[in-house]
Amino acid sequence: MYKNFKLRVRNKLLNILFDLHFQPRHWVHTVKYSLEDTGMPSQRLLDLTKKAYEFTMENNLESIKSSRMKEGINHIELEQISFFPGAHYRILNGIVRSLNPKRVVEIGTWTGVSSLAILDGALSEEFKLTTFDIVPWNTINHTALIQDDFGVHFEQKLADLSNREVFQEHKDVFQEAELIFIDGPKDGIFEYKLVEYFKELNFDNNPIIFFDDINQIEMLNLWHDIEKPKFDITSLGQFTGTGLIDWIKS
Repeated sequence: MYKNFKLRVRNKLLNILFDLHFQPRHWVHTVKYSLEDTGMPSQRLLDLTKKAYEFTMENNLESIKSSRMKEGINHIELEQISFFPGAHYRILNGIVRSLNPKRVVEIGTWTGVSSLAILDGALSEEFKLTTFDIVPWNTINHTALIQDDFGVHFEQKLADLSNREVFQEHKDVFQEAELIFIDGPKDGIFEYKLVEYFKELNFDNNPIIFFDDINQIEMLNLWHDIEKPKFDITSLGQFTGTGLIDWIKS
């Protein structure tokens, strides 16, 4: 409750400060600053983004929206799946197609729209997406997922990954991953712990880490302090910030 109160007060003060004359559908306070102050991308990230962009322009993900609507599912986040730029779903799908990974991890299932974008990009018959959350997918009233989505290629695990012991129970899943998509709570705690845990792992595949909302105030120090090749691709992804990390071995 205290955190929510602080957020409301901060938002009100910033509204007054910036004197906004319009009311967007959704907004958060973000900060942009010079890229050289956060770290520069590797050639791998540049090549990956170029290839992913090409895939993004070929696939607007409208087929996912149509199929869900036939199931009686229609929600604002599902409506956003085709937004480009402005939402991360299409570039996320393009990155999956570009990497052609066998193992992908998602942190933060929520409505499952990102899961659907990832699954749509899967090309390998050995592909598997493991998505983590602290609540079951079918307890979310506006979930875009259905039971038939789950099987050999898609599973949800319930785990509080901020707990070191719990994270260690699932470390093998992370060490095998080639792509890790992170859309956590952005509470100034969870993502910071996660990055520290990643530093302790011996990744098998030098994964690409896809971070959502990197320009939100709670994420600024985290993004700045990660000492790996990084690429801010916000212009191709989520308006609140989209970042790629080339998690190469030190």
